Amino acid sequence: MASNETTVSGDVLYQDGDDLSETNLTRSAARSNATDYVERGMGVIVDAAAGTIDIGSGHCIVQDGIHAFDVFPNQITDISLPAPNGTNHVYLVIDETVDDDIAYHVDDDDTPPANPSLKIATADGDAGTSTPVNPRPDVQLGDTDIQRLVAALDANGQDIQNVGTLDGDLVSTSVNNTVRVQPTDDLVSVVANDLTAGDHLIIDTGDTTDAHAVDSTVTFSVPCSIEFRGYVKPTGDFTAIELNNVSGSYTIYPKGREGFVVSDDDGVTTAGSHGFVTHNGYQMATQGRADGFGGHGVFQHQASSGDKLNHCIVDWLIGSTGGNGFRNENTTGNASNVNGHYGRVQVFGSESNGVEMVDGTRNRMTVVGASGTGGNSALNEGDGAGKNLYWLEEEGWGNNPSVNSTSRLWVLSSDNISQGGWHAGNPRRAVTFRGSDGVLDVEAYYEFHCDSGSPHTFSLPSDAPQGTDAIIKDFDGQANTNNLTIDTEGSGTIDGNSSIKIDTNYGYRRLLNVSSGDGGNWVIVGSD
Repeated sequence: MASNETTVSGDVLYQDGDDLSETNLTRSAARSNATDYVERGMGVIVDAAAGTIDIGSGHCIVQDGIHAFDVFPNQITDISLPAPNGTNHVYLVIDETVDDDIAYHVDDDDTPPANPSLKIATADGDAGTSTPVNPRPDVQLGDTDIQRLVAALDANGQDIQNVGTLDGDLVSTSVNNTVRVQPTDDLVSVVANDLTAGDHLIIDTGDTTDAHAVDSTVTFSVPCSIEFRGYVKPTGDFTAIELNNVSGSYTIYPKGREGFVVSDDDGVTTAGSHGFVTHNGYQMATQGRADGFGGHGVFQHQASSGDKLNHCIVDWLIGSTGGNGFRNENTTGNASNVNGHYGRVQVFGSESNGVEMVDGTRNRMTVVGASGTGGNSALNEGDGAGKNLYWLEEEGWGNNPSVNSTSRLWVLSSDNISQGGWHAGNPRRAVTFRGSDGVLDVEAYYEFHCDSGSPHTFSLPSDAPQGTDAIIKDFDGQANTNNLTIDTEGSGTIDGNSSIKIDTNYGYRRLLNVSSGDGGNWVIVGSD
């Protein structure tokens, strides 16, 4: 191996003895990305006849694995090339233990120096040309396996390859601004007074113990998009959330399909108190969970012939309710296309009907595992309830659906619906806290809030049914220091790996088991 090392003058910031001066601070701040790149300058010019290179002054950022240093080398000329007729590799080297110790290392076999260094160029002595290495980077995205993502979504019952086109009128593009509310804010007041048409509202909460406790109904009166990153909990016998007489578009969804409207076990008892209600709205996409209400879990209501409740896409998980789990009613007029394309509802433990359709036409709705526990039907359709209603029922749940001749009814076994990734089989409780290592009971719970006060390892069971999904979260916000490891029993894999880690504070992973067998084959379908 042939090489040489030539000392060059310049500054290395920051080291003992350097002043926190305006000059030093502003020079160091003049950067456009992170580390291990040439910010500007330091161009290499090859003199083929002389077998030397000149390197201009400039600025680069060099990392030693823990610390990053701003390096400002001055111009230098006549550095000899070890391979004057071949390829030479040019490194900038620093010694972080010595103030302003900068050198250029040039070799013919691309061997990085022992001290912190940054390769800045290759120099062809024969051709008299140089090629920059590690210039200021463009924005980069991590490796994304699109085919694997498509396969995972398809396995979860979401065909993203043949979805067709979306009517532009369904989507509002006039987003004015983002409004964020924390649990300490007055959600009722913000929604009533601070929203304008087209706003994006983010409702932040932690879990059900850190929910927005509202003393009256949260009433939306302007079209907007609403993102629930947690829960809203009414403190008394009134409807939690209501969209009332709105002529416009809504998009309503939680982050990671977390629940967003819940009540205490005894907090809502009257039949008129519902989890989520719409009146006279249209062009809506709603997704979420409603649990523990004395009335209906979700009540879509069209009470006027002027504003049709139409073009609605729904995706709801509904727990115990005193009334119907999901009720759609058209008092007058014609509620066309209610539940729209790819509508999906899953209901557990409603005291009345699991799903009730009253009047109006509806098409292409999927019901997964609706259960009427109060002696009524899992599915009940009134007069005029619509065509093309698709129904998937877990065998043995509830009573037989009540249907009329206008409906199209498909009843499939549990083997067929397990592909959907929703909570097939017996109803599972929403959330449990996990504070120690061991196997996760994914058949009893679907969301695990995990202690990260110390590192833990949690295992997915080898006998988990195909289609089981589970959400594992860092509950304490210390996963960056105390990683949460997720592995499988047996020979199962997670995205092809034997284990994965949650290493970001308050991070989460949503996992779906796409095959049966020893340990299963889990894929990541959601993450922070």
